[in-house]
Amino acid sequence: MNNKHLIRLTTAFVCIAAVMGFRDTYFDISRSMDVFSGVYREVNMFYVDEVEPGKLMKTYLENMLKTLDPYTNYFSEATVESSRLENTGKFGGLGMETDTAEGFPIVISIERDKPADKAGIRPGDQILSVDGQSAANKSTDDLYRILRGQPNTGIQLRIRSGTIEKTLSLRREEMTETAVPWYGMADSGIGYINLRVFSETAAADVKKALLDLKKQNPELKGLILDVRDNPGGLLQEAVKISGMFVPQGQLIASTKGKKPEWNTEFPSREQPIDTSLRIVVLTNNRSASASEIVSGSLQDLDRAVIAGNKTFGKGLVQITKNLPYNTVLKVTTAKYYIPSGRCIQAINYAEKNADGSVRKLPDSLKVAFKTRNGRTVYDGGGIDPELSLNEDPGGALQQALRNKKMILRYAIEFCRRNPEKPTASVVLPAGEIARFKQWTTSAGFEFKTALEDALPELDTVLKEEKYQEAAASGMAQLRENIRKWKERCWQTEEQAIARELSREIAGIYFHADGKIRESLRHDEWVKSASALLMNQERYKELLKAAKRQ
Repeated sequence: MNNKHLIRLTTAFVCIAAVMGFRDTYFDISRSMDVFSGVYREVNMFYVDEVEPGKLMKTYLENMLKTLDPYTNYFSEATVESSRLENTGKFGGLGMETDTAEGFPIVISIERDKPADKAGIRPGDQILSVDGQSAANKSTDDLYRILRGQPNTGIQLRIRSGTIEKTLSLRREEMTETAVPWYGMADSGIGYINLRVFSETAAADVKKALLDLKKQNPELKGLILDVRDNPGGLLQEAVKISGMFVPQGQLIASTKGKKPEWNTEFPSREQPIDTSLRIVVLTNNRSASASEIVSGSLQDLDRAVIAGNKTFGKGLVQITKNLPYNTVLKVTTAKYYIPSGRCIQAINYAEKNADGSVRKLPDSLKVAFKTRNGRTVYDGGGIDPELSLNEDPGGALQQALRNKKMILRYAIEFCRRNPEKPTASVVLPAGEIARFKQWTTSAGFEFKTALEDALPELDTVLKEEKYQEAAASGMAQLRENIRKWKERCWQTEEQAIARELSREIAGIYFHADGKIRESLRHDEWVKSASALLMNQERYKELLKAAKRQ
């Protein structure tokens, strides 16, 4: 057999195998749909109780997609608005944030000059009903689905403000989630930009902030870009933001999917704003997706020092596909890669353990890559910072107060007693924490430790084992020690509680930007980043140290 015949025969076998593979896949899909249709029809016809076909289908779809990854989701017509917000940052709303307290939604923040603000709604107001429907025991997600809707549509709220109840008629406005809630100077010569989400306006908002900082501060020495708690968003916006600091045409990210024709490269397309400004990107373990594209690309190109904690590790790309009846499918189509060639995806959803849990990529399987300067970086687990910083979650008392909304509720009460806004930063009057402590007692707050929760069970065991009398003295001493320790917590955590209370008060007086400004006064991470940017030699050392190893 000559080479031509061999090539033709091989090609024929490949084509047949491809066709057969396609037919096998098509047959599996067709068979599965037939089986599902049969089960769906028979359950609807013969099940002992009435079933809701729409609810049944939604449950099936959601559980089917859960076997893939957490980001491939189905949105019914009722929830498609949340998908629109997630992908564009736009929605029809009132401009307020709520939480649940004492059985009803409570307003915790108001956006400046939005419908809720114009109607006179203030933090601390309770929402009793929406369009005549009681809001009692509504979850935050359920309430948002009711409050949001098409722009320029009316909505009626029954509000309790203090002891006064009133009914307000409002009109939803098209709103865009603010990508940059605040920017300003963190220190002398050090700019700061808080980037909260990668919405459609993220790059434009960052560009405006950066140009304004440079205009107001011609001798700008450095920039802190804060993406802590930023869950990500639009990939294109991340590419544009990174492109502000690197030469035009530089590859920022690329995506690779199932089919080669779906693979895409994303270079910076516009002229940069500043390619030499020293930059620190603040990250934590809740910085994900587009946040990791910005921090990872700037790290790979040695354009920024990453400071804080390792990022989340989401290197998956989703697109949305419109389905019949105004429903939407968001589906993972590719993985993204940053300039060094690494993918930072931490979890392999395709391979699961025997118990169904997902696998994180072990350190032994992580691959080393090189930055532009030759520093070693790794794939498969998020972005590691050059400057590691410790995140302080607060003491046990502070966390308990936060969980019960005590600090927020007292901030609301404080602002009601003191309606006149301060001219500068919030300064708590002397003895305010002592008054706060008394108020928590009257509000029914009980600070219980895990050890205290275990004491009743220990009492039961001692009684069953006939040791109760013998251990009585020791148990009494233990309870007294716990009481003293809890009392000391009010002393050791007083400053931290006061700082958090000041932040909440600033948020009520001055909206979200005021809360951020107040936070920066005590933010140790921002102080560390500022100090690094002021120290040019130390900054350069962090970007070159690994190269000399």
